[in-house]
Amino acid sequence: MLFRALTPSVSTFFLVLALSTAVSASVRAETLLSSENFSEWSSSCWRCDIELEFDVIHGDVIRMSSDRVFGATLENRLERHAVYPELSWYWSLDPFLEPDTYFSLEVYLRSDDNRRRYMIRYVWNSDAAVGSVRELPGKEKAWEWVVTGEGAGPLRWHQVKRNLAEDIAALTGVRGGVDLSRIRVGLGTDDNRKLTASGYLSGITLKAQQEPQWQVVTHSSE
Repeated sequence: MLFRALTPSVSTFFLVLALSTAVSASVRAETLLSSENFSEWSSSCWRCDIELEFDVIHGDVIRMSSDRVFGATLENRLERHAVYPELSWYWSLDPFLEPDTYFSLEVYLRSDDNRRRYMIRYVWNSDAAVGSVRELPGKEKAWEWVVTGEGAGPLRWHQVKRNLAEDIAALTGVRGGVDLSRIRVGLGTDDNRKLTASGYLSGITLKAQQEPQWQVVTHSSE
């Protein structure tokens, strides 16, 4: 029986195929929160509701509502190491009954570089400009970042995608991978006053990405 070596074109094809398969596996998304597993998340809700509701675009989504209370929250303590993780989600609000209706998603992280812990609170604040960043008073290594703000109307789905390692580098100058340890979703106001509001979340997904383009942002300590 004769054996023939693969021609360069054939061997190149299999090499590209193998690399493509490896890359596809590395960027496969993991669903951290969905209509199927939201009951596994711990909730804080008094005079409020956290339930499933059908949406014509996204199917079953999570509805959070509060009636003259401080808000509603969903939280999960998890351990994920994706080196350069990208977190993405869709959220929506009913017509604003408050002037600065406030939806938030907090992520708790640990740097691979210095092992320090950080927290970023991504928010929908209808009274603030997108891209506004500030340090949270009374908290160490914690920031608030407006990702949905002025001009983002209710009754529409707004998508958010954040590279967590890139955001930590922009805030602190520390570049490298990060571990994700906890996520907390909240419907409430910045000053914890009572409100009446309702919002929707169409899941949270996590995907490993390639090393990002590092950048720096300025933020206020007020």
